Formats: sequence, C-alpha cells, structure tokens
Amino acid sequence: MIKPIKKKNKEVKLNKSSSQLKDYKDTDKEMIKRYFSKKAQMSYTQILILIISSFAFCYLIYSATENVSAQTIDDYVCCEETLDGNSCQFVDSSQCNSNFRSAPTQCKDTSYCKTGCCYSSDTGLCSENSPKGNCQGGWVDDASCNIAKCQKGCCVLGNNALWTTQGNCEAESGFLGLETDFKPEINSEVECIFLAEKDDEGACVLGEDCKFTTRGECSSRNGDFYKNNFCSDSSFENNCVAKDHKQCVEGKDSVYWFDSCGNREDVAEECSLFTGTYCGLVAGNYDCKSVDC
Repeated sequence: MIKPIKKKNKEVKLNKSSSQLKDYKDTDKEMIKRYFSKKAQMSYTQILILIISSFAFCYLIYSATENVSAQTIDDYVCCEETLDGNSCQFVDSSQCNSNFRSAPTQCKDTSYCKTGCCYSSDTGLCSENSPKGNCQGGWVDDASCNIAKCQKGCCVLGNNALWTTQGNCEAESGFLGLETDFKPEINSEVECIFLAEKDDEGACVLGEDCKFTTRGECSSRNGDFYKNNFCSDSSFENNCVAKDHKQCVEGKDSVYWFDSCGNREDVAEECSLFTGTYCGLVAGNYDCKSVDC
C-alpha cells in the first residue's frame, strides 16, 4: 500500500519541475524580445552616437586650443624693454618698445639679456644676476660676482662697521669724510660687526662675579655681556652696591662713581681740561681740580 503512494509523489514532483522549466524558458524568450526589439535597437544606436559625438567634440576643442596656444607662443619674443618700462621680458611682440632690441627666443639665450655681474664704479657695489642691457657700470660674465672687485671685507666707519666691498668702503668713507679703513682679512659679517662693537662698555657677568669692562674683553673671558649696564644692577646676583665711592679714571678728565666691588659707574663730577679742571684729590676727596693748583 505504501509503495504506490511514493510513486505518485515522484510523478507529481517531476510534473512540477517540468512546468517550472517551461516557465523559465518562456521568461527568457520574453526578455530577449524586450531587449532586442526594433525599438530597443534604435535606443542603443542613439546612445552609441551620443558617446561618439562627445569624444569627437572634446577632440575638436583640444585641437583648436592647441593651435591657438602654438600661435600665441609663436608671437612671443624677448623684449630688451617693454612699453611699460620692464626689462628683459618674454612677452607678446606687440608689447616691446621699438627703440630697443627684441628676439624670438627666451631672454636667457639673448646677448642683451644674459645675466652676469654688474659693478658700479660710483658706489663700488656689485649686483648678481644682472642683465647685461640693464647694467649701468661694468658688466662681467659671472652671475655670482666671483671677481676681485666684488670680494667683501670689513669696512670700519668710525664706531660702526660695514660688511661690503673695498670700492663701496672707499665711497662710504669719502661720503663721511673718513679715511678708508678696509679689512679684507675679516672673513664674515659677524666678525665685522664684533670688530665695531668690541669697545662697547658694560657689565660682564661670569657666574656670581661681575666686572665692568669692554665687550671684547668679556668675550675673551667667555662671560655674558650687557652693554651700558653696571654691575650694581639689581638683576645681577652679586653684592655690589652702587655709588660706593668716587675715584679718577686713567685717561679721563671727569670724576667717576665706583661700586663697592670696585667697578666704574657713571660720572660723578664733570671735569674738562677745556674748562681748566681735571679729576684729582681736593682736601682728601676726589673732585674737579683746577689746572692752576
């Protein structure tokens, strides 16, 4: 009794599978008809034409731009001077001053705009990377100005110093009415500035000690220098008391104050040989003493 029932179930399943397969085939046929119908084919053709047209349009624009750019570059020249007064400019030929030279090439390749060193005989200064046509002095084919006239040294101008050329030192000294004092042996601007400032006076702090001296002497002692400060300044950690006593200073006419540590401070009494006085002992105290005494 059980076996016939099982056979019947199998037959039902087979019939059901055959029906589903047929449905799938019918669906595929409908999809093929839908996507490959005459109307669909026309749509595909229109899309393809649109894509090709887009690429063609971009190509035409690119070609036109390239031709315009090439034509624009062809019109460019190196102007020795432009209509607005600029020198050695690679611009459109219409912007060139007709009274000056021009050439259809980059400015670096022309003789009149080649860069080099321009030396001024008036100021003694050197200008690096200076176009030949712009140079109002002597021009040398060395853009870095590695020539003897342009070698720098230290120019001492009274209490000041300038890191410059010998020619410029001569010009500056003449302008100030000073003798030329040029020191080519000084190798850097820092050394040059120190040379001018080495005689500055101030407090030289060495740990807990302090001495009123020059910048040069303080530097030789590896101390910290404070220009125009006295050792009795409250910011320094020492026991030096300001204006402790008066005393004379060698080479100076006036009477000076000294702190309790023996460091010179400011003037206590203004004396001068022009007024007939100088620093000396008067009744056991340092004061302005008459030259007639």
